Amino acid sequence: MDYGEIISGAWRMTWRNRGLWLVGLFAGSASGSCSGTSFNSGAPTGTESTGAFGPSLDTYVETIVAGIAAILPFLIVIGVILAVIWLAFWLLSVACAAAVIAGGGEAAAGRPVSLGAAWSRGSSAFGRLFGLQLMWLVLWIVVIGVILLLTINSLPSQPRPAAAWLRWLFNLLGVLAVVGILGSLLSIVLAYAQRAIVLDGAGALDAIGAGTRLVSQRLGTSLLVWLIGLALAIGGGIAVVIALILVALPTLLVGAILGFLANLAGVSGLAVTFGLLALILVVALVIGSAVLNTFLWHYWTLAYVRLTGALATAAAPPATAPENVVEPS
Repeated sequence: MDYGEIISGAWRMTWRNRGLWLVGLFAGSASGSCSGTSFNSGAPTGTESTGAFGPSLDTYVETIVAGIAAILPFLIVIGVILAVIWLAFWLLSVACAAAVIAGGGEAAAGRPVSLGAAWSRGSSAFGRLFGLQLMWLVLWIVVIGVILLLTINSLPSQPRPAAAWLRWLFNLLGVLAVVGILGSLLSIVLAYAQRAIVLDGAGALDAIGAGTRLVSQRLGTSLLVWLIGLALAIGGGIAVVIALILVALPTLLVGAILGFLANLAGVSGLAVTFGLLALILVVALVIGSAVLNTFLWHYWTLAYVRLTGALATAAAPPATAPENVVEPS
């Protein structure tokens, strides 16, 4: 695996096919987690310590519960509205992910790519990719639900000293760390499975099997691809922030001039200055995020294409030299 070639190739694909920035913007994350000690160590025995956190914590919890109960109907309405909006954007992200993978596959093969063609090919894989993403979503809902239940059950019914609270906190952090590590490994399988669905026409379950086999056969390479992708995401985020700062400086200068002229005309100069700044920064942030996310999707697509191509080449039988035919004299 030539990782430098994958990075540079992904950038060329991103820059040459700028129409895919639109779907890359909404495609979501490109990549594509237990403690050894018990959650519940029991209530302390003996008399309560004067340094216990329990009484004050119980008071805070009761206050919070009473406040939530008072505004519960309003919270339910807001929750339903937010759930509908989230569902719409999640479905859009699945469709955009299929399109950006399809476009990346065409670009990796050296074929011309258009937004319409990528969207059309990605749409044919939407149902299967939706099934995969739904399984991934349900998995995380179950994992988070189990962690929340264990966390709630481990909360003490009686006051605890500070040492017990620290031990409980370290247990929780240990669980979250392991969940994060396992989640990162599973995200590699997910990234490969997404591309197996869109590029190879696999079903959701077959794609999971294909992604798992690819990770097991190329575990070291896959982990290195993931680490490089993480570094690219962090570095790209820093680059976007730096770009926003560079854009903000001249925008402030122009905005200050326009604000001064607006003051002379009897209009609020601060509103003009900061309104212009906010508009330019939002546009720059959207463009920067679209470019970065599209690049990361192409990076994983190109890595998948290179890995599967290398495995296919390695599995192919070696070519045999033609036998010399002795012509009769």
